[in-house]
Amino acid sequence: MSGASNAKQQKAVGALQFQTSQHGGVIQLVYGTTRVSPNLIDYDDFKATPSGRQGGAGKGGGGKGGGQQYKYSSSVIMGLCQGPIVGIATVWWDKNVGTLSSLPASVYLGTDGQAPDPYWETNHSTKALGYSGTATVVANNFAMGDTATLPNFSFEVQGLLSLSGTNGRDANPAAIAADFLTNSRYGAGFPTANLGDLSLYSAYCQALGIMLSPMLDAQQEAQQHLADIVKITNSAIVWSGGQLKIIPYGDAPVTGYGISYTPDTNPIYSLGEDDFIVQQSSVGGVSGVTPGGPALRSGSGPITGGFSDDPVRVVRSTPADANNSIQLECLDRSNNYNTAIVEAFDQAAIELYGVRRDSSLKARAIVDPINVGPLVAQLLLQRALLFRNTYQFKLGWKYCLLEPMDLVQITDTRIGASALTVRITAVEEDEEGTLSINAEDFFGGYSTAVLYPKQSGAGYVPNWNSDPGDVNPPVIFEPPAALLTSGLEIWVALSGGFNWAGAQVWTSSDGNSYALAGTVNSPATQGVLMADLPQHSSPDPNGTLSVDLTESRGQLASVSASDAANLLTLCYVGGELIAYETATLTGAGKYALTTLYRGTYGSAIIDHPPGTLFARLDGSIGRFSYPSNLIGQTIFLKFASMNIVGGGLQSLASLPVYTYVVRGTGQASSIVVSGSFNGRPTANLVLQSYVFASPMTLPAGLSGSRGTAATTATATTTFNIDKNGTDIGTMVFAPSAATATFTMNSATLFNAGDVLTVVAPAVPDATLANPAWTIMGISQ
Repeated sequence: MSGASNAKQQKAVGALQFQTSQHGGVIQLVYGTTRVSPNLIDYDDFKATPSGRQGGAGKGGGGKGGGQQYKYSSSVIMGLCQGPIVGIATVWWDKNVGTLSSLPASVYLGTDGQAPDPYWETNHSTKALGYSGTATVVANNFAMGDTATLPNFSFEVQGLLSLSGTNGRDANPAAIAADFLTNSRYGAGFPTANLGDLSLYSAYCQALGIMLSPMLDAQQEAQQHLADIVKITNSAIVWSGGQLKIIPYGDAPVTGYGISYTPDTNPIYSLGEDDFIVQQSSVGGVSGVTPGGPALRSGSGPITGGFSDDPVRVVRSTPADANNSIQLECLDRSNNYNTAIVEAFDQAAIELYGVRRDSSLKARAIVDPINVGPLVAQLLLQRALLFRNTYQFKLGWKYCLLEPMDLVQITDTRIGASALTVRITAVEEDEEGTLSINAEDFFGGYSTAVLYPKQSGAGYVPNWNSDPGDVNPPVIFEPPAALLTSGLEIWVALSGGFNWAGAQVWTSSDGNSYALAGTVNSPATQGVLMADLPQHSSPDPNGTLSVDLTESRGQLASVSASDAANLLTLCYVGGELIAYETATLTGAGKYALTTLYRGTYGSAIIDHPPGTLFARLDGSIGRFSYPSNLIGQTIFLKFASMNIVGGGLQSLASLPVYTYVVRGTGQASSIVVSGSFNGRPTANLVLQSYVFASPMTLPAGLSGSRGTAATTATATTTFNIDKNGTDIGTMVFAPSAATATFTMNSATLFNAGDVLTVVAPAVPDATLANPAWTIMGISQ
């Protein structure tokens, strides 16, 4: 609407920018459901299409002028991870959140032998690949908007084994371990025959609800990947009898999620002093190992020789060095998979020894920081605080079936141990068959944690792509010249629903090609009249303007008498500009406005029925300039809404069209014709004829014109206003009214030599007499 020049053309594109595209990168292995950033693996069909937008300016927030604008598009293939996956849930691109259909795009799950995308086979057959075994997303002719830049995409991938967990999204760690080790396509190459029974481990994780969604995206040893998973599931890896086993530390029965975990807490052996092997003293005898016992130790010493070592050695760390605060770095699915820190601490230990904390443990396989994260942190804390004793002893070959995680009882009077149950943590065998055993305390019940209710720390998470909804019925009008500072303007009052925060204003002169005029960045206080507001002279101390602002959730306030008289509360009411003094709240979103100043700035005082559009004229009104050559033309407007976080911009194609006839109301008016008649006009009497000497435009509705009658009419009396003998408008006196109202459908140009006539009605009124009139116009 600004009429900006196209003299300086803008290049279609200066440079291309796109998502990460790395050759030879790691193909990510995704278990469960997590957020994945893709790798761009092909890019074609780049197009720069002129958008028809030529800049523009609007006081509501307008755009820059001075050059052709373009819309960009391209076709892309993005690699996600190892397949086959189950599917894709949420999609993020820049500040938008949606689904694949929002892009739009297609997903290929990564099955072996999957076919290429049909579009690429048809249009780019020489490089159309199926990418067998790799999950991909294909977006053909993707609309990038006003910039030649691909958005930063990320996808919520429902990956391998996502249906194996308790919630249908995360994976059971036992299933992860088995697949990771033995899968013939992407696994670690571990022989299936050497993988032990993981059913106890699976039951433990499921009963506690410890389900994980790890994304293996870094090159490291397979054992480290596996160790990370085992650590956060409170378990240990055991190699025994040619098989790899994973055994939970959980020492109490747990039932949950439809399954029960029952640990074996019975000691395998009860070991006494006669079972231990002690080291013989090197004084006075040969070196070696011999079964121990009290008799062998009695009286031993460096001179006499004998067996002086204790059968059981205890290493105890000080509680002051034990970690009393554990922090886990997890992901938060409820907060778009952003990082969340989960902490477990022992306040009593902190008060005694101060905070003892290692650096936070990365546990990004955990995507539930409300239920899973605190449970894992508490289990790690209890192991750090309570399991500080280490027991070392040696046994003979007859105990060769012992393996780590077995329970045994030990008795040694010298350390005060009587049938003390310990858990074996390591077993080493030397060349003589002697077993060196390391063990830790087994308390029973302390390797199980209680989950206390916690509140999500996600807070408010904005959805950039949420639907803002259409605008409410807009108020579109032209202000009088007295409200303008420079140039002609069209004012627009817009509002919407609870998720609405603004709109782009697009205009067209033909209804087909639209240009951006500017942006309205805040909702107007607008609504409708609830009751009729009849004509009344100004000021009107007794009239009530009843308005319903529910649609815009607007508010109105009372002002002082002087502020009202100075029109500081100016409002638009069906074409009339009205100010008020007192605003009384009569219901939710409903106000009664009193002490009214009617017909301000030369607007016509008319009757306003219920449902008439209302808008408070303040800083929320969009103001858009236009050239004078649009006067008399019909323009087409569309309002593309935005949501409360500035996203979710609506597509123009889906929006309703609003039309408006430009009247040129803001042009400064002057008196064109002034006349009067003494007495009662007779039928069809020509009261006045005026010949124009220079071009002059009469505004639509004959805005600013005035008419009076010394003697009021008995019935409605209509005088015709003609241009060169053709009716173009009317001057109407209502019954008993001393002032007239004027009508004219559109602005009318009178050139030099054109004749304006004022003609009396065909049926004279019985009483109307002594009419007078002044018709306003704008010099061209």
